[in-house]
Amino acid sequence: MFGRGRAKEDEKAPYIINELWCDLNAYVMSSWARDTALTEKEVFADYPKLLGLLEKDEAVFRKIAELSAHGVLLGRISKITAINSWSEKK
Repeated sequence: MFGRGRAKEDEKAPYIINELWCDLNAYVMSSWARDTALTEKEVFADYPKLLGLLEKDEAVFRKIAELSAHGVLLGRISKITAINSWSEKK
């Protein structure tokens, strides 16, 4: 696995410099695991507050997070071969 430290500019490994999405995912999953009666949307709603975002920006932050997740999924699909056959459109 890759280290969680900052990458040096000359290093070519795929280091994550900004861990916002990693932290968000860990927060949502661990919070939901503590109380599975909560919905993902309810748990997610707490995270922008921790970041200090204004209430008016919370919906935009959620939309960006959803689009980011969708982009990762699309990035894993190859035109040559399905990397994840479960995600391949039939």
